[in-house]
Amino acid sequence: MISEGVAADVEKIESMLQWPKSNSLESIKGFLGLTGYYQMFTKDYGKVRQPLTSLLKKDNFK
Repeated sequence: MISEGVAADVEKIESMLQWPKSNSLESIKGFLGLTGYYQMFTKDYGKVRQPLTSLLKKDNFK
C-alpha cells in the first residue's frame, strides 16, 4: 500500500469558504473545529484564529 501523504479535502475547504457569518458561540466553535485540522496547510493560522478564539472568552461575544 502506497501512502499519498496528508492532503486537504476539497469539500471541507469549500465548506469553510461558504461558512455563513457567525451569530452565535456555537457557530464560531463549529468553524474553529472545522478549520483546526487545516492549520497545517495555512500560513499564520494562529494569527487568523486568535480574534475568533478571543470571542469565546466569557462575555466577549455580543
